Amino acid sequence: MRAKLLPIALLLLAACGGGAAGSGPLLDSGSGEILVPTRLEGMPSHHSGIATERRLVIRTRAELEAFWAELSHPNSFGPVPAVDFHSEMLIVAAMGTRPSGGYRVSVESVASTGSGYNVVVKSVSPARECPTLAVITQPIDILRVPVAREVRFVEQAEVHRCG
Repeated sequence: MRAKLLPIALLLLAACGGGAAGSGPLLDSGSGEILVPTRLEGMPSHHSGIATERRLVIRTRAELEAFWAELSHPNSFGPVPAVDFHSEMLIVAAMGTRPSGGYRVSVESVASTGSGYNVVVKSVSPARECPTLAVITQPIDILRVPVAREVRFVEQAEVHRCG
């Protein structure tokens, strides 16, 4: 039964704009060079287990291990990823618990400010008329970026219209 519902669930998720974000946000290094930060591979984007909305910058192994322990099923996320914190850090955008499918959060862009980054985070909610899955979700997006001193999150909200 579950296998028969999966294609239907995926179609509904796609219809309401669910799923992972595109190819990756652009990062302007300030030198005019355009880079693409790396998303953590194997991360379920809709079932993180992070119940509250959060924006995090993870700069140390200890911070990463504490965060990884908060995930709903750390084993399903795999082992704590290897991160070289001398040269990179992680940006986390978690949407918190939502009552259905059709919600997503994504880092849309990372722009250099000279002393750090402006990180644009977009939270998308389904319009009332959208068909959604009757499942609790906790959308999340995690990216690797080069180390910077300051990070400023800029929020964007969107209601996705199905139709």
